[in-house]
Amino acid sequence: MKKDTLDIDYQAFIRDLPNLLEEHRGKYSAYFNGKLVCIDETKETTSERAISELKSRNLYGIIMVQQIVPKEEMRTVGFASPRSLSQKIMSGLVLFSLVLLSLNLASALIVDDLSQGDLFPGEQTSLSIDIKNTLGDDFDDVSLRLDLSGTQFITVGSSEQSVDRIREDDTESFDFTIKASQDIKPGDYNLPYTISYSNESARLERKGTIGITVGARTELDYSIKTENPVIGQKGKVTLIVTNKGFGDIKFVSVKIEPSGFNLLSSDSIYVGTVSSDDFETAVYDITFKDKNARLIASVDYRDFDNKKITQNINLPIKVYTKEEAIQEGIIKPDNTLTYVVVLVVIVAIFFLWRIYRLRKRKKNNKGA
Repeated sequence: MKKDTLDIDYQAFIRDLPNLLEEHRGKYSAYFNGKLVCIDETKETTSERAISELKSRNLYGIIMVQQIVPKEEMRTVGFASPRSLSQKIMSGLVLFSLVLLSLNLASALIVDDLSQGDLFPGEQTSLSIDIKNTLGDDFDDVSLRLDLSGTQFITVGSSEQSVDRIREDDTESFDFTIKASQDIKPGDYNLPYTISYSNESARLERKGTIGITVGARTELDYSIKTENPVIGQKGKVTLIVTNKGFGDIKFVSVKIEPSGFNLLSSDSIYVGTVSSDDFETAVYDITFKDKNARLIASVDYRDFDNKKITQNINLPIKVYTKEEAIQEGIIKPDNTLTYVVVLVVIVAIFFLWRIYRLRKRKKNNKGA
C-alpha cells in the first residue's frame, strides 16, 4: 500500500468531534491484527471542548482506521493523540473515522452493585455482586472469582461463579457465601476479585477489589457493688458495665431512678468508651431506706456501627437491717450503752464497798 502525506485540519476535527462521537458510538471497536487494542490515556490538554466530550462519555484515546467497515474487518493503520493530529501523518487513509475506547476496555464489565448480609467474626454470610456490561457488545463465558488467599476470609463453597453471556447494557448477579476468621477485628476490608470474559477475538481479564464490612455484636453485662448497704445509713452503689463483645462501645452514659434509697449525687453519669473485653463503672452516693431497694437505670451508647442504643436495667440491691449488718460483720456493734452500764456497776460496787468498809470500821471501834 502506498503511503501519502495528508494534512489534517485540526480545528475542523475538533468542531466535528461531537458528531463523530454520536455517529460511531457503540457501532465499532478498535482492532489491530485481530486483537482488541487498549490505548493509554492521553494527557495532552488541547481543546476544552474535545476533552469535555471525551470525559462526558468516559472515553479517551484516538485511533485512525482505514475505513468504516464492520469491526471484524477493521484494520488499524496508525495511532494519533490530539496533539499529533495537528501534524502531518503518513497514511494511505481513504476516510478517517474516530474510534474511542473506554477508560479501560476491561472495564466494559464493571461491579455495578454489591450487597452483603451481616458478618461477624467467626461467622458466614451471603455476598451478592452485580456485574454490568457497559459497552455495546455482548460478552461470553463471564466468570467472577474472589481471590481470598492472604486475607482473613474464605468462601463457603466455590470461590468462582460464571454465566454464559452478559448482553450489552445488561446486568448479572454472582452470589457467594463467605466466612470471616474467628480472630478478625471488626472493620472494613477490601476483597480482591478477577473478572474474565470473552469477546469475538480474545479472552479478557480485569482485576479489582470490593469493600465489605465485618461488624461486632454488642454484648454487655451489668452488675452492682455496694458499700455500707445498711438501712438508715449512707453508702454507695456502683454499676459495673462489662463489654463482652468484639467491638468497642462509645459515648456511654447511665441515668438511674431511685428505688428504695435516697440519691445524694447526680442521677446521670457519663462513662465514655467501654473497650472490648473491658469494663467501666458509674458510682452513686445514696442513703438506703428499704430492704427491697433496686437499681433501675437506662444505659445509652453507640455501638460499633455508630447506631444509638438504649438498654434499660433493673437489678436488685442487697440491703441489711442494722442487726443483720452486725451479724454479717458489715458494721461493728455500738457498745456505748454496755460501756456505760459496766461503768455504773463498777462505780456502784465501789461505793457499796466503801460503805461496807466504813460500817465495819465503826463497828470495830465500838467493840474496842
